[in-house]
Amino acid sequence: MWLLKIDKKGNLEYQGLFGERYYNDGGSDIIQTADNSFVLVGYTQSADKKTPICLLLSPTRGAIK
Repeated sequence: MWLLKIDKKGNLEYQGLFGERYYNDGGSDIIQTADNSFVLVGYTQSADKKTPICLLLSPTRGAIK
C-alpha cells in the first residue's frame, strides 16, 4: 500500500510504503488522530488467506505500531 498526505495546495507532506512485495494488501479506511498520527485499517492477503490488519502510523516520528 502506498500512503501519502498532501496539503490543500497539492504539496506532499508525507508518504510511506507498507506491506510485502508478494502480498495483495489493501486499505479500506483511514483516520487522522488528534496528534496527527493515522490509523489505517485494511487487509493483507497471501495465497488464499485474507487477514485483517490495523496500523497506527506516526509520520512525525517515522514509527509504525
